[in-house]
Amino acid sequence: MQEVNDVTYRRRSGKNMQENPRIVQEFLDYLAYEKHFSGHTVKCYSADLHQYLGYLTAQGEAAPTEGPPPGLSEAYGPPHGAATATAVALDPAALVLQADINTVRAFLARLNEENYSKATIARKLATLR
Repeated sequence: MQEVNDVTYRRRSGKNMQENPRIVQEFLDYLAYEKHFSGHTVKCYSADLHQYLGYLTAQGEAAPTEGPPPGLSEAYGPPHGAATATAVALDPAALVLQADINTVRAFLARLNEENYSKATIARKLATLR
């Protein structure tokens, strides 16, 4: 098994590890360290996730909640009862976890409207799965 050090990983992901939201960084770490995906693949997944987060932010998907969904560590959400629309809207984990199938479909439709190729749209869907 090939060991991947942090310098190699940063080269693989194309980003400094501190630039990614925690939920994205943990997923990219999983791809690089446990699944041993190539650096190019990790970089593409990172770009796809950032595009999706940008879409969610622009669409205002976040709504105030009473806390993170059941079974989710408090590390990803605001403390119970402390959520506000502004706090949740800025939390990438909340944006991702609150999105549903219709949100993903709308994102894919937007990509199609922007004339992305079918192969690119399929890759972005694979990233989100």
